[in-house]
Amino acid sequence: IISKFVEQSLLKSKITPMMKANSNTEKFNDIYLIAKAVYLNKITADEAAERLFNKYNILYRSFKGYYLQAYRKMREGEPMHGGQIPQGLRECYLKQIYEEYGKEGLLIALKSYKTTIEYYKGRNENPKGDEFLYDKYMKVATK
Repeated sequence: IISKFVEQSLLKSKITPMMKANSNTEKFNDIYLIAKAVYLNKITADEAAERLFNKYNILYRSFKGYYLQAYRKMREGEPMHGGQIPQGLRECYLKQIYEEYGKEGLLIALKSYKTTIEYYKGRNENPKGDEFLYDKYMKVATK
């Protein structure tokens, strides 16, 4: 059962609960809304993981271990070590955080992202595009 909060958020973003995903953008937006709902204690991580598995075949450990943790850490400005998320999802998080929480929220998310980039850089595992994405949103945050 999807909570009213998630239902309303999905409708506002024009993504209905029964809609089949036809693009990564829709999937990433859905993941963002669900991670936010868990973060705000509107639904449990188990409910969220079940929903994402049923709709997108996203494994429980992927959602709870990576996608949800990345959202939480970006909102709180903490580094995320031990699991990367797709850059498209990271960009979705940054964009939505900026739209919902402004420059202050974006700067907190970027702090998290920068420490994550530095961690993976030190391990020679930094995916291409992370610094570009960071710079892109830092320009938005410092305008």
